[in-house]
Amino acid sequence: LVVSVDSIYDSAEAVQAVLGPFFDITLMLALVVCFFGWLGAMTLDDFRFENHQGIMANQGFETFHDGLYTTFFATTTATFPDEILPAYTAKRIFGFFFFGYECLAVFIFLNLILAVVYNKYAD
Repeated sequence: LVVSVDSIYDSAEAVQAVLGPFFDITLMLALVVCFFGWLGAMTLDDFRFENHQGIMANQGFETFHDGLYTTFFATTTATFPDEILPAYTAKRIFGFFFFGYECLAVFIFLNLILAVVYNKYAD
């Protein structure tokens, strides 16, 4: 019983050491999601036309709330191309917007979160 209590205490210390830097990086990721959600909502709000598939070009970015929801799910890459296709098929220039967002959110911040957790846990 004493051995298991010590191992639980050591695990709790490791988790506590990880939480500070984890929340710092997660806050930066949340700010990037909010910024790109806002930028997408402000940019695509004026596009009230349908693309060649009959889908509204601003689908997923009608309001700020919808923009946050769409950019968050684009970060998880669960249904990644589905979020960008309405705007991308209407105007190809929006590919740069989504490419920049995916590079920052997925390839930089999510990997940075993983690296911070691994480094702090390894110490």
